[in-house]
Amino acid sequence: MVLLVQPSPGSDNTTYVVDVGSGSSCLMRPLLLSADPSNFVLGLTKTERHRLVFEPPPDTSLASSSDLANRAGGQWHIEVGHQKSISSSIAEASEPEISWYCQVAFKESSEFGEEDIIYASFAVAHRAYPTGFFWNNITCVRIFTVDDDLGNQQLERSKRPMYRIILHGNEVKKSYGAQSEVIKTLGSEMDRIRALRDIFGIKLQDKDEIHIKGRAAALKLD
Repeated sequence: MVLLVQPSPGSDNTTYVVDVGSGSSCLMRPLLLSADPSNFVLGLTKTERHRLVFEPPPDTSLASSSDLANRAGGQWHIEVGHQKSISSSIAEASEPEISWYCQVAFKESSEFGEEDIIYASFAVAHRAYPTGFFWNNITCVRIFTVDDDLGNQQLERSKRPMYRIILHGNEVKKSYGAQSEVIKTLGSEMDRIRALRDIFGIKLQDKDEIHIKGRAAALKLD
């Protein structure tokens, strides 16, 4: 889900894009709604970038225009780029060593009400069907900043590199860029409850184990 937010009070309509998704390489920090080539933010790691590109409707005269003042009917692309080498310069997002690809597209005119979100949530997470990801799995993701490096400690927390802790199935993994490691294997539903409580801060009690019994997302243990 992509959200457009205007955090400044009053008449300031400065707009940022935020992504509440948990997918790989998703937007990690608020990104100014602007197609300026210098507008980019750091991703999860030092080698990852996110930027916005505006694409006018391809079947109109706007497609060949450089004027972005009229954005009717067009759509924004959130693009993610990765450096080919950590040692290369990261000063400019437009440097050729960064390869970009479109991650998600959206329109400013796309508006969803609370009921739309509720129905979509039901279809994704509560509808019983064999291939439903959230029906068949319990997945939890939490983002942490890398604070144990002296160089990172000198940066504002919002600008520090990050890593993910991911609970999926019977494993808890630490993911940093292309690298990942299993930090915990869950041997029971009680292990999963404790991981969700201790690592992810979810307020669960031991007795809540009863609510997963018989469900498709219950751990398949030998």
